[in-house]
Amino acid sequence: MRQSRTSVRKLRVTARAGDLDSTLLLLTHSVSYGHKRLSVRRYLMARALGAIELQVAKPFCRLASRTMSLEDILDAARMAVRSASKPTGIYEVVAELVGLPMPLILPYEGVSPKINGEPRASGRHASLIGRAEIGARFTMAPRAVIRADGHFVRIGDDFSIGVGSTVHIAHGVLPTIVGHRVAVGDNACVHACTVGDDCVIGHGVVVLDGSVVDDDVVIEDGATVFPRGRLESGYLYGGSPAKPIRKLTEGEREIRSLQLREAAARAIVKEQADAAPPSSHENFVASTANLRGRVEMAERSSVFFSCVLDAKDGEISIGHATNIQDNTLIECTGGKVVIGTDTTIGHNVTIRDSVIGNRSLVGIGASLSPGTVVEDDVLVAAGATTTPGQRLMSGSVWGGRPARPIGVLDEAKRQMMQEIIGHYCQYAETYKSIEDSAS
Repeated sequence: MRQSRTSVRKLRVTARAGDLDSTLLLLTHSVSYGHKRLSVRRYLMARALGAIELQVAKPFCRLASRTMSLEDILDAARMAVRSASKPTGIYEVVAELVGLPMPLILPYEGVSPKINGEPRASGRHASLIGRAEIGARFTMAPRAVIRADGHFVRIGDDFSIGVGSTVHIAHGVLPTIVGHRVAVGDNACVHACTVGDDCVIGHGVVVLDGSVVDDDVVIEDGATVFPRGRLESGYLYGGSPAKPIRKLTEGEREIRSLQLREAAARAIVKEQADAAPPSSHENFVASTANLRGRVEMAERSSVFFSCVLDAKDGEISIGHATNIQDNTLIECTGGKVVIGTDTTIGHNVTIRDSVIGNRSLVGIGASLSPGTVVEDDVLVAAGATTTPGQRLMSGSVWGGRPARPIGVLDEAKRQMMQEIIGHYCQYAETYKSIEDSAS
């Protein structure tokens, strides 16, 4: 559309007064004339004023943003947000132009993810896999993983997930269902559960199998929602297990949601990621994993999506058929990490300078401090932490912060742990075939 100069001047006046329709007309005008910097500024203003559907202008504006410095784009976004006087994040609008348009998309057993609308932005090494259905305007920060292999994942519109966070299922048992306008922080894990609309899941939170989080809930950083728990609407929750702290105040959820969305977008704008080395014929390393230094992997071992294994000056050794699940961090800080055979390291685990024996399981979100020794046949519960040099004795379930014996590793738990090894060996073979064929 080509307005006369008089019409454009009038539109500028009303646009400066915060009129969205005028701003959209000016954006269309600048794109049609190929005005790169002007188009970027008007795109940012339109988004700051609340425009949702900008698919027509977005491709041109993404290309146009490459002619500008990042600081110039951020300055334009700051000006747009200030002028709009609306609760919009500066980095959130910039990430749409400078981030990746899509995460890594992979099918599983012939089923590809379904995306119901235009994504907002994605960071490097983010992954969307398998029987996942996700709504419009989603944001995936670097190393975020949504993996729907052994069951389905369904997520609503306006979803945001932070750096190194994971959404997964319970194989053949439970899906994960997430509502609209949900924000997830960094290094969190949403696993085989149901989350309602308008929820905020903070940094480092673990939501476990069978849990139900009602609409309009905020979960504090570092909390653990135990299996089959229920979090009722309208409350702030915290702790391990997560318990109600108080009722939410007016506008609190909206502010916290914006903070998490802005953090995810900032990571997309800022982070630079290293490339992962390819896997060998005998094991699987996901293309979005990042292995640095001396990492030795035995046959049938696997490192899944967006993990970081950093040996620095030490060594990381992974035994036969052992799996390292999505977004786990393993690093040497002066020693080494040794993980035995037939062992599972769950999603979003942190391990530093530790030894883990055979046939063990380290649960989702657990953290092992330097010098920790996990003997053979141990189950470390989700969210557990150890103290430096702590030894976890064989034949027990360890949980808590710090970890302590909370039960006996009975035959049913041992069988469950062995089934996970089988599932993950199959996952590894499938994903290796998919990624090999795609390369």
